[in-house]
Amino acid sequence: MNVEGVEMLTYQIVRKVGNSYMVTIPGDTVDKLDLDSGQTVAVQIQRARVEMRPGLLPDAEVVVDAAIDDIGPALHYLGEN
Repeated sequence: MNVEGVEMLTYQIVRKVGNSYMVTIPGDTVDKLDLDSGQTVAVQIQRARVEMRPGLLPDAEVVVDAAIDDIGPALHYLGEN
């Protein structure tokens, strides 16, 4: 379905699995987003809107941000020279 401002819109069914719920991701969407089974994704919920994207676990994101702070100037220098 093509909706203005939305790259992809799909309708999926929420299913109960044990004490949790899940929504499946169609195979073509997994391919388009280059996702792998077991990969972490970030799910952001705002009001009645849910957004999903590939992401890091919060602890890993903190480590990556700290590393970028440490080596960022060196990477910037290498990029310019």
